[in-house]
Amino acid sequence: MSLINQMLQDLEKREAPSGLAADLPAGVHSARPARLVRWRWPLLGVLGAFLAIALFWAGKRPVLPADMPASAVAQVQPPVLVETPTPPAVPEVLPPVVEVPSAPPARQRKAEPASQYKEKTALRPSRAAQPAAAPKPVAEHPVARPKAGTVTKTAPFNEAEERAEQNYRKALAAYGLGRTSESLALSRQALVDYPEHHSARQLLLKQLVEQGASDQARALLRDGIKLDPLQLSWSMALARLELGKGDVAAARQVLDQALPQAAANADFQSLAGAVAQRQGRPSEAADFYRTALRLKPTDGRSWVGLALALEAEGHQPEASEAFRRALTCEGLPPELQALAQRKLR
Repeated sequence: MSLINQMLQDLEKREAPSGLAADLPAGVHSARPARLVRWRWPLLGVLGAFLAIALFWAGKRPVLPADMPASAVAQVQPPVLVETPTPPAVPEVLPPVVEVPSAPPARQRKAEPASQYKEKTALRPSRAAQPAAAPKPVAEHPVARPKAGTVTKTAPFNEAEERAEQNYRKALAAYGLGRTSESLALSRQALVDYPEHHSARQLLLKQLVEQGASDQARALLRDGIKLDPLQLSWSMALARLELGKGDVAAARQVLDQALPQAAANADFQSLAGAVAQRQGRPSEAADFYRTALRLKPTDGRSWVGLALALEAEGHQPEASEAFRRALTCEGLPPELQALAQRKLR
């Protein structure tokens, strides 16, 4: 305030007219000019505001030690606030996922905040600093070893079977080219090398029957049945050859031997009914035909055989019905079709 009063006094001296103060008596002051009175209070307001601003900035200036050199003072600058960018979230390195059908998709983990990531990174030891773990020994599976004194059986290569197969293929090719003698010789040689070669026996049988060598064919079939009784086709072929020779009893004997294995074979049951019919046993023949028709209801031959067996027993209505059923079946030979039509007249 002393500074303000001093300024006011200076202003009064400058505004006062020359010689006026000297003429006034002691203790009497001259009246202030009207212009000075009018500007006094606005000027005081301006000066007060200037002083307040000066004091505010004086408080903001840093207080430096008195003994600090000028070069150090020049280097002292107010700190600059630099915004540190937040480091981006580092994704976790996951092992490769093996694709498995019907497996639900793996959920993606949320990125952790930067602060938590830094704390975990500081607490987590470096992988490079950790010593590599020693690999675990792989447990060996116990291998079954043969006991001392035991002999391991291995399937040896059957050279005889291989030679039989080669001879059979040559015989089949020769048969296709019409070289019958060569095919017969190769087929017989195949059976000599390996008697269980069914295809070679079947090819030789076909050629013997075509040439009319029924005795050789029957002997060939008997040998095959002894080696493999389950070959029902060979038993049926031998029975037909016996019937062709007129030996019905021999045919029945062949069929009876194979009958336990032929319970589900419709053709075998029908052939057994025909043999029983030739033996004069219509009741047995009818049973065989009924079994065949249960297995194969659309067999016209079996219907005709059943009709003849029923007619021989005196069951004419049932026989006529069997003839009608035979005519409805497809594939009925013309001679049997004519027989059934004649019986129905």
